[in-house]
Amino acid sequence: LRYQLNDKNKALADARASSKSLGKKLKQVEGKHKQSETQCKQLNKSVHYYKSENNGLQKSLNNAHDENGDLRDKLDLYEKEKKKAVNTLKKEKQQFEDILAAEREKATEQIEQMKKEMIAR
Repeated sequence: LRYQLNDKNKALADARASSKSLGKKLKQVEGKHKQSETQCKQLNKSVHYYKSENNGLQKSLNNAHDENGDLRDKLDLYEKEKKKAVNTLKKEKQQFEDILAAEREKATEQIEQMKKEMIAR
């Protein structure tokens, strides 16, 4: 009986030691789990921040894209107006040159007429 009791006491002591070791491991695992939860919360905050940041950047990009389109439209309009102005200036220049040529011709004719009159006198 004594040997059996010693064996049982020894088995009980081993079980207690094993239980104590498992308790320590459980506390370590719980500590790591708590750390992981904290890291997860931090990561979720970061994800939320970067999503908000991304939304802001996307809005800015969309606004810049819209503004670029508006500027292209304005540039196209400016180019059309410029082309019209150049064509108008070309027409006015041609009209001026035509008038100038006619005036020169008239002046030349008057000079010739005056020469003839001078010769005739």
